Amino acid sequence: MTQRKEQLKKFLDGATKVFKGPFRYVLYSAILILLVYQLYDIGFQDILQSIPSNPFVYVLAVVIFFVLPISEHFAYGKFFKFKASESIPMLIKKRVYNKNLLSYVGEFDFYLWLTQKDPNQSKKRVFDVIKDNNIISGVASIVLISALLGVLLLLYFSADDIGEYVMIFGYIIGYILILVAVIIVMARTKIYSLDLKDTWFLTWVHSSRILFMSVIQIAQWYLAITDISLWELFVILSVQMVISRIPILPAKDLIFISGSIELTSYLDISTSELAAIMVLNNLIDKVLSGAAFFFISRVEKRTAAESASRMRSDDITPVD
Repeated sequence: MTQRKEQLKKFLDGATKVFKGPFRYVLYSAILILLVYQLYDIGFQDILQSIPSNPFVYVLAVVIFFVLPISEHFAYGKFFKFKASESIPMLIKKRVYNKNLLSYVGEFDFYLWLTQKDPNQSKKRVFDVIKDNNIISGVASIVLISALLGVLLLLYFSADDIGEYVMIFGYIIGYILILVAVIIVMARTKIYSLDLKDTWFLTWVHSSRILFMSVIQIAQWYLAITDISLWELFVILSVQMVISRIPILPAKDLIFISGSIELTSYLDISTSELAAIMVLNNLIDKVLSGAAFFFISRVEKRTAAESASRMRSDDITPVD
């Protein structure tokens, strides 16, 4: 436990050197000042009045928080032996680290946990599985973003010329064909280690997760924002997905909120309602992240203390 924390701290110190000093503070300050100005320009009173009262909005926010760690339990569970009660807390910590500290810090902590949980397994295999899992997740996400952007362009510019259903089915087929081609190319390269069967399994898990989260997110925004159209929901979702895939970008959540508010200049939706749901989602995520991290850390400390106590008891030899 202590060793893993020390290793994680060393990794984090090295990975965040680029964001230390004036650059980091200037960037965060600029984003925060811009966001506060945007919210002030909208009107704090209007934003407060636009906070959704529909309880399903809050339920869906909680569902969105847990979708990633639960799906990753099934993804990694194919390669490693662990119970859901063991892996999901670690995968929640992984999500908290990546979202609130720096991208891939969570993967490093999860790698340390897996290698310490079973010291006999190959560290290279653990590294390769985590690496390849991220590659598949990234490819699935990027291809889906491309498909979404293509649908958006056709919806906005030529929806009257091309039938709605033909367009949607065409992009579903295109998405599948592109994904198949990318996977085949990756499977033949040395940077990728998993076989085709495992690759298809991970592709199914991550594609299902991304599509499910997209539907849930769109449903939440639809409940929170009055008279928002499908293509406007797609625009916001595409922006969110593009920003989320930029590596080592700090304050992604704040950048997304600020960018979404700017988008309302081109969309026929309520700026105050959009700002309200974006800020609310961010607050809910931070509260859930803080609560989950505190609870998991307490359990880890108690487990480590109990393990140390048992080891000391085993070392005591009874005297006749």
